[in-house]
Amino acid sequence: MFKTLVNEATVGVRIEAHGPLLIKAPDTAPIDPTLPDSMFVRTWKDGRLTVYIPGSSLKGVVRSHAERLLRTWENQARRAGGSPPWTVPICDPLSEPCRPGKAPRKGRAETDAEGGQTDEERLSGMDAYSRSCPACRTFGNTELAGRLAFSDFYPVTGEGYADPNRTEVRTGVGISRITQAAARGRLYQIEAVVRGAFAGQAHLRNFHLWQLGLLSQVIRDIDEGLVLLGGAKARGFGWVGAAATELSLVYNRGALGAETMPHSEGRLRLWGYADLGLTGEQGEGQRGRSRVERDLLLWPPRDTIELDAPPGTVEEVRVGPLLRLRVSDRALVQRVLDEAAGCLLAALEATSR
Repeated sequence: MFKTLVNEATVGVRIEAHGPLLIKAPDTAPIDPTLPDSMFVRTWKDGRLTVYIPGSSLKGVVRSHAERLLRTWENQARRAGGSPPWTVPICDPLSEPCRPGKAPRKGRAETDAEGGQTDEERLSGMDAYSRSCPACRTFGNTELAGRLAFSDFYPVTGEGYADPNRTEVRTGVGISRITQAAARGRLYQIEAVVRGAFAGQAHLRNFHLWQLGLLSQVIRDIDEGLVLLGGAKARGFGWVGAAATELSLVYNRGALGAETMPHSEGRLRLWGYADLGLTGEQGEGQRGRSRVERDLLLWPPRDTIELDAPPGTVEEVRVGPLLRLRVSDRALVQRVLDEAAGCLLAALEATSR
């Protein structure tokens, strides 16, 4: 499902500290005894050492909450006497992960008893997709590439701060359960970012609109304080704000068709992977594959949204067979994400009746 680029979405995300934030660096042998016990993770960027939020750390938080949302909706649908719009239950990737089946490693051809190759038994991407839960279909598993990826998030500069992501060391101590006073040998120090913002990107490739809507819902929950980031959450750390700042869309013009335009006459249109495969000029094989994928999701036919785009809010660039749209107006970006989330929630409500 990744052999041909059909559509892509890159969402610019800004995360702002509303209090102390700790993304803990890996434990290493202490060289300087004056350093805090828990230090904020750092990396080199633009010739200097800086704090940052690794994309892998953020993806883990986003996936965990997305699984929680999907599992909640799944249980609600079953309690209401309906069924969720997917056939494979939401897995727990740590204890009970999705296991679509084993495929031979690349470069190793399996052989049968007579020594002949059995490449036709290799697990296809569609088979792995059909045997995975919606969370794995979005974030991936050991046998299926994820459609959603995150960049590293670096400090935002140029907003009036001399030191945009200043850190401070906070000292704590363990309390004796007998004396109710400070316990000996229990002093610890935590380095935390206390102000500033981080900026990065979330990237979706060959995506359905419900996957963009799921990402939108998680960003909203982080911003509302329902999801905390980093460590020491029980000590008041991890409260942040999150917002989508820009949106970039890429379409394969062959998938769109000659007369179909995502931006024209003050309207912005978004198509999911299923509808592009069905309506595009990809041949019978591509259209049939998209039907199978939609059937696997048991998703409603709608994988398209359309909304008003005031003049000057969308920049269009054509690069060979690709059409790129850049939405820099934050209000329009939020409306697009809200509409995608609305598609997801409406579909879930319809199937839970």
